[in-house]
Amino acid sequence: MNATPTTAGRSVRLGLRENWRGFIPLVVVNVCVGGLVGPERTTVPLIGSETFVLTSELAPAPSWPASSPTASA
Repeated sequence: MNATPTTAGRSVRLGLRENWRGFIPLVVVNVCVGGLVGPERTTVPLIGSETFVLTSELAPAPSWPASSPTASA
């Protein structure tokens, strides 16, 4: 790939082939985080709605306070 000179006289090697030892742990961490967050976002609302009879209030928020009914006072 590319070699860029540095002030220490060593060259910086760019690319996945040269830096795979640092790239693989990042991929593993991202897969693990995605594997935990994805099911959490799908199962927690189901548990909340079925067990605790909660509803989701995650509708898009209005632009506040301009569209608020009390803002015209």
